[in-house]
Amino acid sequence: MQTVQSGEVCVNVNGHRGGFFRTYQGLRQGGPLSPLLFNLVADALSALLDKAVRKKHIIGVLADLILGGISHVQYADDTVIMTDGSE
Repeated sequence: MQTVQSGEVCVNVNGHRGGFFRTYQGLRQGGPLSPLLFNLVADALSALLDKAVRKKHIIGVLADLILGGISHVQYADDTVIMTDGSE
């Protein structure tokens, strides 16, 4: 039961792991509310990235073809964030 109810996880970004943090009993992958929570967070991230593009804090790729460029692509449970790092 201890193995199922607790653990430590970290976030991996571009091969660099952040600090570990403890998980506790609560919402789990595969639970009935997991897809809803994922969609809420994914929509919020999308809105934040769109706002950053509008305010010119970031520039998406292909900005010469598409107004503001493409800052991110989301499919299923994957998100790819793309910005023009030239500035």
